[in-house]
Amino acid sequence: MKNNKKLHPAALALAIILFLTLVTSTASADSAQDSTTWPYAYITNYADDTVSVIDINTNTVTDTVPVGSTPFGVVINPEATKVYVTNWGSNNVSVIDTATNTVIATVPVGSEPKGIAINPEGTKVYVANTNSTTV
Repeated sequence: MKNNKKLHPAALALAIILFLTLVTSTASADSAQDSTTWPYAYITNYADDTVSVIDINTNTVTDTVPVGSTPFGVVINPEATKVYVTNWGSNNVSVIDTATNTVIATVPVGSEPKGIAINPEGTKVYVANTNSTTV
């Protein structure tokens, strides 16, 4: 018996985003995420609308960056110059400059953004929203 079920468009979009996240994570592991060249992790603080910058060599918080409402997903570009944070409660993405740890842009996106990925070249950011997908 042949299975003719098709993948729901939202499930397909999520699968693509997860794939891009995996590809980005693998690419970043060799450059931006290597603790000898980029020793920081950016962790969202969902309850207080901030992102903590953590030195992964000393396990200490070195900075706290105010972002939009209820931050959720985080991705760093391959050059480690920008961090993108989805803000679930304010329907936007905060762009953090890693040199100054300040928000340099706020980009409106779809409804309740959560997942985020960046292509290996760092030229496109993909956002998975609760009710839509934006690029």
